[in-house]
Amino acid sequence: MNRKIRFCMFFAFCSIFLLSCASTKFEGKAALVGRVSDENGKAVEKYHLFLENGREAVSDSAGMFVFRDVASASYQIDGGGWGWCTVKKSIDFNDRKSIVCIQVKSLEGMFEDLDSFLNAGDLQSAKRILTENEAYNKTNPLFLCYQNLISYWESPSQSQRDAFFQSLKNYK
Repeated sequence: MNRKIRFCMFFAFCSIFLLSCASTKFEGKAALVGRVSDENGKAVEKYHLFLENGREAVSDSAGMFVFRDVASASYQIDGGGWGWCTVKKSIDFNDRKSIVCIQVKSLEGMFEDLDSFLNAGDLQSAKRILTENEAYNKTNPLFLCYQNLISYWESPSQSQRDAFFQSLKNYK
């Protein structure tokens, strides 16, 4: 065989080999790996993530999380953590080498959104944000203050006024 034909055969073999190795699509199960970060890309620790099948993972100090033995499919990931907003993310898990990136907003960012809604008189949007983020943050003093403020604005009874002013005292 001449040199040119051997080179072409070698090149074709290498191309096929590399393409088959580069393919990361899979059938079966693999580890679904990801990272949770804040608005600035900083790792978020102790953030709870749930696959729609009820499995849970918690991010470590580097923001990394792992769901082991996950079948190739499309999933909804829900998450939350104290001091952080909740998240819902749809993913297609069909590449075992992919890393799921989840960016979350801090409560400070959420409070800025709440201020904007309240300044615009949009109580419904403010209530929706608080409801979505209550599970992990219901003990946060400023979160409680916002809840009581909205309650007070909706119907200013004496008990709601008292609850609002008590939450202000607790926040200090």
